Amino acid sequence: MTELALEIGRWPVLPSVAVLNRAISEIQQQGSEWPPSIPQLAVALRPRFSDFGMPEPEQAWREVITDAGRGESRHWSHPAVKEAGRLTGWFDLTQATSQTQLKGVKARFLKHYDVLGVRVMTLGQAEGQGLLSPASFSQDPSDDREQQRLALTQQQVQQRCQAQGLPMRMSAEEAFAHWEQLVALPPARTASAVNRIE
Repeated sequence: MTELALEIGRWPVLPSVAVLNRAISEIQQQGSEWPPSIPQLAVALRPRFSDFGMPEPEQAWREVITDAGRGESRHWSHPAVKEAGRLTGWFDLTQATSQTQLKGVKARFLKHYDVLGVRVMTLGQAEGQGLLSPASFSQDPSDDREQQRLALTQQQVQQRCQAQGLPMRMSAEEAFAHWEQLVALPPARTASAVNRIE
């Protein structure tokens, strides 16, 4: 169980009740034994972009590489897709033709998209999308605006943690205990599930 707690402690957000229900449903559909193994449970509970209304990374990549020529004027499926495309460079996206070029451009796009996805996950849709505006980014990390944006992000995360009664930093065990409270499992049921899993 410690492995699961350590894994969950590395995630940008704790699994919600909806994610827990999705994970249980997926595990049951696979016909797996209950309780599931720790690795299987970790995979099923891991936050996904789709849990936050965003396309999964490969889907976002296909969208941006298909319509990069329309850039800013296109109505994108999510603001993070557009912003990751802008940060990657519309020109680079439209001009990459060889496999080597496409591989490099795709890696840059997925890196930007992942960072944006974590912002949306940790700050929620409204706050996260506010941080997706072009003014909130800089291509040069040493730029003062980038430092201000990071400070704003840290301040917003701190405010959300305080509002939820959470410390700014917590161990994996503390994160797992908070997650158990979030899903409101009765202590006896939790203990028996832990014993069966271990």
